[in-house]
Amino acid sequence: MAVHTYEALFLIDPNKASADVEGVAQQVNGMLVKNGGEILHTRPWGEMKLAYPIQKFKKGFYLLTYFTMDAQKLDSVAYDCRVSELILRNMIIKLHPRVATDILDHYTGVHEHVEEPVAT
Repeated sequence: MAVHTYEALFLIDPNKASADVEGVAQQVNGMLVKNGGEILHTRPWGEMKLAYPIQKFKKGFYLLTYFTMDAQKLDSVAYDCRVSELILRNMIIKLHPRVATDILDHYTGVHEHVEEPVAT
């Protein structure tokens, strides 16, 4: 059972997202949790114009989510995304452990950036 950290970008129906952003995020995260995922961080990116229409939508709402999950459960997530009326498109990538740690530290504010002194 290989558990990895993933970054997922969901393109959401803008009509449903504009009515209830928090509810949409909970619905998407609920789908991940239902499939055995653990949500690490979720961040709405907002509504943006699309390069080309998708299902007759010219705009879409983006939701960025970081989660951990057993790699074998990703097929179930992909299926749920395809049949969802809420999700227009999705992209899920596996993160390298070091990159995942750096990203999550940034979002949670664990490590503050300290500038190194410049040698003269």
